Amino acid sequence: MTDMREQLIEMEELRARSIANGDIETLSAMTSEDYIHVDAHGNLRTKSDFLNTLSKGPAKYISYISSDNIISIHHGTAIVTGCFENTNVTPDGVKHSRTGRHVRVYIQRNNQWINTLHQGTEIQK
Repeated sequence: MTDMREQLIEMEELRARSIANGDIETLSAMTSEDYIHVDAHGNLRTKSDFLNTLSKGPAKYISYISSDNIISIHHGTAIVTGCFENTNVTPDGVKHSRTGRHVRVYIQRNNQWINTLHQGTEIQK
């Protein structure tokens, strides 16, 4: 079980780096085709919607940090809860930062963890 937890910690770190770096190829590979993404504003997105927003959206992430993750593993399914802090910048240079909590669900397919669900809730400061 420790190896599985370590794999999931690595997946979370890779996901955060990929978002901050705009690495759509890596995010696509680690995200299931039936992925469901509920963002901090309650918008529902598919995998395609999520990746398109990151690659073509008006704002680009310059920082994405996931912290305080708690991982629960149940028969090939993992639930990761934790906190996030991110900053993005608009084309006109305006920075927006937010903090919140997240829940992500991963499942094992072909001995690999793949992200199938993300839900984020912004915490107002």
